[in-house]
Amino acid sequence: MLVVVPTYKRLDCLRLSLLSIFNNELPPDETCRLVISNNYPPHSEAVEEIVTTLCSHPNFNKWQVVFHHQLNTVPAVDNWYQTILDFANEEEMVVLHGDDDLLTPWSLADRLSLLATRQADFLLTGVCSGLTFLSITSIQYRGNWPVRNRDDQGQILSFSDFEDFGNVFIGSQTYRFTPNFKAAIKQAKQWTETQTWLDYETRNIMFPYYLLVAIQLTPAKVIGCHWHGCIRGTSLHERVNAPFNHSYGWNSGVMDMLVLELMNHPDLLNKPLDRTRELLAYQAANWYLTLYLDPRVTSVFRRELLKRVNVKMSFKNCLFGIKVILQQYLGLKAISIRWDIWRNRNIYTPTSLLKEISIKQRNEELK
Repeated sequence: MLVVVPTYKRLDCLRLSLLSIFNNELPPDETCRLVISNNYPPHSEAVEEIVTTLCSHPNFNKWQVVFHHQLNTVPAVDNWYQTILDFANEEEMVVLHGDDDLLTPWSLADRLSLLATRQADFLLTGVCSGLTFLSITSIQYRGNWPVRNRDDQGQILSFSDFEDFGNVFIGSQTYRFTPNFKAAIKQAKQWTETQTWLDYETRNIMFPYYLLVAIQLTPAKVIGCHWHGCIRGTSLHERVNAPFNHSYGWNSGVMDMLVLELMNHPDLLNKPLDRTRELLAYQAANWYLTLYLDPRVTSVFRRELLKRVNVKMSFKNCLFGIKVILQQYLGLKAISIRWDIWRNRNIYTPTSLLKEISIKQRNEELK
């Protein structure tokens, strides 16, 4: 098993992310490898120091830990998938794990078991959200508690199914390093290369989404399960200061439109992706007004984007857009976030949060 943790400027979140890996149940005979791919060279020593603080964990020695420090910062997609291509062994299970996310305690063992029993190439699991890193030692969690379901052996997914599993991102996906997986990487890259009007980073920002579509054009077996393998997180600083909810890259409207353009690629026009296109178009319409006020969206970029993607707006979409804009420019989002933290609390230390997840799951299984 190979777990790749790509990290970039998130020292405040990284320790808990790694702790959740070491807290995972592991099959006794499994070779476990962890590659930490640091994409910010000035943080090389700090990243290694964080790992040193976890050396006393009972499971630490079960892992072969490798540090991969990029000599120069590379596009995120390369720090994710090129690292897999460089380090994975044939047929090995591969998990990409975000530096501000948590693995549930059963995540790796259940993913490994399911890939083996179903002989699958690609696994999509459920995700929880609601995790905010307040500091290195303090976390708020306000999401639903993650669920483990040993009886959920997954369903074979088609093009029309994967939207049922929520947001598609790196932590919800598990791969077997096979020719089918490598073919899907190649296919997805070929699609993004057709968006020549975009820079390399922008056209690949939604690569995990394209990969899930591309894998279904191969003979690969794609399985989806609704149990939770990951909890998505973000730092308080990012939540408060991210323009239009995204600190890196573009806002949601831009990303939805970029994906929508690619879903109309000739290779995909005859595929049953109508539901996906409708959802993307609706989300894009919600964020349409922000394209005129987000300083990252130049007038030249906006004209080119709207020339390629037709967005139809309703009154409801307009209201959503106005709400987002007011929250951004009146500072209401930051006030709302801080008020919510003060009012609801639910504050944990890294250890107590992971312990609470395990206790709740054990209690659930005893019912």
